Amino acid sequence: MLNVTPAASMMSVPVVASDADNLKSHLLRIKGDDNGQYFNSQYKPMPSKLTLLKTQETELQKQWERHCQQQVNYGNPVPQGMTPELQERKDKLDAKRIVCEEEIRWLQEKIKEAEAVKAAREKKKVQPRFWGSGQLRDGILIEFCGWSVGKNEEGILCIDDPDSPYNSCPVWKLKSQIVNPMHAEFRLRQWKETQAALDENRKRREVRFPKPPTFDHRSGNIEYPGSYDPSTIRKLKLEDV
Repeated sequence: MLNVTPAASMMSVPVVASDADNLKSHLLRIKGDDNGQYFNSQYKPMPSKLTLLKTQETELQKQWERHCQQQVNYGNPVPQGMTPELQERKDKLDAKRIVCEEEIRWLQEKIKEAEAVKAAREKKKVQPRFWGSGQLRDGILIEFCGWSVGKNEEGILCIDDPDSPYNSCPVWKLKSQIVNPMHAEFRLRQWKETQAALDENRKRREVRFPKPPTFDHRSGNIEYPGSYDPSTIRKLKLEDV
């Protein structure tokens, strides 16, 4: 369900208040970049809403100045106030600018909130020491790698956490085709570094934990980083080590 506030409802497109990228896109359309523009879906530069208002205000001011100069040219005194028609247009533009500035403030505030939530989620990401760890309740796995576990329609235990990149992945697959290959790759890299250090007669360097494989929610396929050793992957996909 879309989370739309009264301020957001004044915009032409609903704003998802929890999506930082969505909010930034709307802010760019309203405020513009340093040049006062944004690029549409065809990558064509377009003036932002604020830029268009400023252009209209500039043109209105020029019209007023031309009117004043015309009165002076006719031998009349300089007008002390705008004509009713120009004043009405100015009032409308002023009102639009107030709404526009309120939209900008609202979006900037919501972007901060969304990014704070995102940052908090980033901090919750699983650390290497948690890969493969789990928690049982009444003999049933309820948490694995720091993510909640639930049963799918077939009764198979799967990751049940929208914030997890492995959401809906069966636990058995996460164990045998993601967690185990990572640990095996880590051990292999440690072994290679140890051998290299001995051969080169130097101090052993720290080995970083390998980057996790990715999981495609739609197909269920797993993709391994190109840095993984192919022989290790082939072995671990055939047997659960």
